[in-house]
Amino acid sequence: MFHKKKKAFTLIELLVVIAIIGILATIAVIALQNARAKARDARRVADVKQIQTALELFFNDAQRYPTSTEFSSGQSLVYFNGVNTTTYMAVIPTPPSPADGNCNNDSNSAYSYSTTPNGSSYSISYCVGGPVGALASGAHCATPAGISDGNSCSGGSSTDTGNHIALSDSSCGSSCSVGQGCYSGNCFYPVYTASDLQNININTYNCSIRYIQMANVDLNVAPYNTGLGFSPVDFCGYFNGNGYKISNLYINRPLSDNVGLFGRLNGTVTNVRLENVDVTGFTEYTGGLKGTGGLAGFVSDGNISNSYSTGVVTGGLAGGLVGFFNGSNTLSNSYSTCTTTAVGNGSTNQNMVGGLVGYGASGSNTLFNCYSTGAVIGGAYNGGLVGADWSISYSNSFYNTDTSGKSDTNANSQPETTAWMKTQSNFTNAGWDFTNIWIMTAGNYPTLR
Repeated sequence: MFHKKKKAFTLIELLVVIAIIGILATIAVIALQNARAKARDARRVADVKQIQTALELFFNDAQRYPTSTEFSSGQSLVYFNGVNTTTYMAVIPTPPSPADGNCNNDSNSAYSYSTTPNGSSYSISYCVGGPVGALASGAHCATPAGISDGNSCSGGSSTDTGNHIALSDSSCGSSCSVGQGCYSGNCFYPVYTASDLQNININTYNCSIRYIQMANVDLNVAPYNTGLGFSPVDFCGYFNGNGYKISNLYINRPLSDNVGLFGRLNGTVTNVRLENVDVTGFTEYTGGLKGTGGLAGFVSDGNISNSYSTGVVTGGLAGGLVGFFNGSNTLSNSYSTCTTTAVGNGSTNQNMVGGLVGYGASGSNTLFNCYSTGAVIGGAYNGGLVGADWSISYSNSFYNTDTSGKSDTNANSQPETTAWMKTQSNFTNAGWDFTNIWIMTAGNYPTLR
């Protein structure tokens, strides 16, 4: 009986089969890796689009984009308007790992977000390893204009490089509330826009609250530039203008008491730059608290420093910077160039107007290192620096007798000529600090740094 001999694979055949399997496996792995990389890139683009949607919702409520402090990967994106907190993203996503293509781990660690100082625009830096739709591989910059401007992001930062405070330190730990930033151990609510400024009214009676201006604010926008204009803020907390400008403050409230950026101030205000104000308050002084000022209408137990106003102020009891001082107040290193006008006779014929302060009533009020240059018009009581004074202690403060049309002398509130007031040595001899607070160029008045 014959048996058929079985043939086995030769060594060469086995090697060929193993090689084929290896090639197929390699192709499969590469295809899987490519698929995963494409999925990660698609996820990155989807994340950025989702973030952009949340940013637009934020902007719709806050009238600005969030700061870099408010935007942090892995955290929620929320906005606090002083009363309510709105959540736009439960968690800000982070890019999927690992990095793909020419993208490195640094560019893939987070969606890098920055905003302009006034919150009017933003940029999101991200990187894709391969093409995604019309997007080419490489670095991209998402802005309000779209998912990519075709380049990597450059510029546009929430940290101002000028002489301003940035809310970026960690000294507060976890003590700050939603929407606040930290500086030097204190939590602040940032002010970027006209609505941010107006919304301070929500916290009138919260005397522990702190605000800091983080961008120039132009109030020549509706509804603040028509009708009654801006609604004066009653405030007892702390406000730091941070060296930014507030321009085009318009208030037309001839029947209202206590009119100014701050209507009634019982707190601390510093570093406020008010330019081109047009403020009209109560046009009859008949007694009571009815002050009108560019910065503040009525100040009681307040502290104002390193601030100025330009423009026009009109009222029955009016000052270029402050209308009415009462109580214990300090005004220092500040000035006004406003034209200040007292209107109406008042039932007691006591309308008062001053280039800097309208009326210093009872109490203990201190005014030092201040000046005014604006015209002072009308008033039964008027003065180049202060209209009527029963309680102010002066030190090294001056007004321009040429431009104000006044010549009154009150203690250290001295009338000086234009030439005198444009000579730095006169102020230096009076003890003014031109290293840290003031700056002066030839042919000009002192200005704040």
